[in-house]
Amino acid sequence: YCTTVQIGRRREAGNYNGTWEKKESIRQNNDLDQQFVSLRIRKMLHKNIFWQFMTLESHQSRGVAGLVWSPDTVSHRDDQLRLLGTTLGWIRASGSTRLKLTMRNSHENYNNPYLSLDSDHTLNSYQLQLVHRQSFGPRWDLLADISINQDEIKSNATGDHKRQSFSASINPGINLFKIFKLVPSIKYQASPGLFDEVLSDMQFQILLDWGPLSHIAASQGDIYRYPSFNDLYWWPGGNPDLQPEQTRVTTAQFKFDMQDLGTLMLQWQKKESTNLIQWMPVHSYWQPENILSASRESSKIIWRLTKPVWHLST
Repeated sequence: YCTTVQIGRRREAGNYNGTWEKKESIRQNNDLDQQFVSLRIRKMLHKNIFWQFMTLESHQSRGVAGLVWSPDTVSHRDDQLRLLGTTLGWIRASGSTRLKLTMRNSHENYNNPYLSLDSDHTLNSYQLQLVHRQSFGPRWDLLADISINQDEIKSNATGDHKRQSFSASINPGINLFKIFKLVPSIKYQASPGLFDEVLSDMQFQILLDWGPLSHIAASQGDIYRYPSFNDLYWWPGGNPDLQPEQTRVTTAQFKFDMQDLGTLMLQWQKKESTNLIQWMPVHSYWQPENILSASRESSKIIWRLTKPVWHLST
């Protein structure tokens, strides 16, 4: 049984120097005042059944500085956030099952005297998720999950909206020739009247002993993202005409075990997107738009070294 309580506060002015058209100025109205309290409980109900509970409440008051070419020295946002999550889990020799319930509530007030705005937004989000892991001997394993989501927004600026969505995925793992693992994936996402999508993914992993090279992994799959309530109804700036974003992701990873010199990881990723959702500055605020097509690449080099005798980790 374990209980953790955290209470805190953070305050800062947040102002900084800025340059626009070769003129320097101090960017003002960036102040932040945040207070929070959280509680986390973990308990074993039986030798193979556990329960976890977490809740968080925070309040933020922050300035809205506007854009560098259109500063705002008086507008403010006040928002209150509440999170609650609980998990009931069963652990077995051949796998585990978890039932998760999460709830999120936020209330925000935005006051902008320049635009004569005083708006209130309340967002509620609920998710029920079942995750199951199962091993079928040394060659087969399975990861499956199903979730149900309910999202609601109530706003005096953009009206009231509700959305239900469902998702289910199945990821079988197949071990071949002791060093080769193949993980295909099928995911189904749907929301009545909005979208109905089937996505696929393929991943393979190779365990090696070629000098320092110990692991190779690669994958390719699809991501479908329907605009969030903030994308559609944020005020001011939400765009109700946004189209869903579709992305093909390709990744590659190489791991090197350098013994006394630690481990080295090389990672590469490429994303090819259609209707990429990107927030852009418009007049004195930001607004999301669809980019017809976008190609993005990223690379990472990660080195880790741990020396327990020296109490060193870097």
